[in-house]
Amino acid sequence: MTWLPDAFDASAKANASRTALVEEDQKWTFGELAEGSDNIAAMLRENVAGDAVGILLLNSPKYVTTLLGVWKAGKTPVPLNYLLPPQELAYIIKDSGMSALITSQFFAQSVAALKPLFGDRGVILMADDPDF
Repeated sequence: MTWLPDAFDASAKANASRTALVEEDQKWTFGELAEGSDNIAAMLRENVAGDAVGILLLNSPKYVTTLLGVWKAGKTPVPLNYLLPPQELAYIIKDSGMSALITSQFFAQSVAALKPLFGDRGVILMADDPDF
C-alpha cells in the first residue's frame, strides 16, 4: 500500500513542470506544490511537538500544500470547517488534542477567541505569514 504523500511525491517528481493546481489566473506546478509542502513539513517537525495539527484555511493552494505538509511531517491533520460557530470549533480543538493550528489572518477574530484553548502547549501558525 502506498502512503498518499509518497504517491504525490512520485507524481510530482515525474511531472515537476506540469500544472497541478489552477486558481483563477494563477497556476502551480507539481514541483511547486511538492516544494511548498516539504517546507511546511520541515517547519512542523521543528516547531510542533504533538501529533494532531488543525487546519483552518479557506479552500486555496495554501490549503493543499498545508494538508500535504502535515501528512509529510507524519502528523494527523484536523481540518476545521470555518462555517462552524466558535463553540463547535472549540470542542473539536479540545477533543482532538491538537497541538498546533494553521490558519490565516482572515480568521484572526475567531483565532483570538480560540487561542486560550491551546494554553502553553499549542502553537498557532499563520499560513499567510511570509516566514510560513
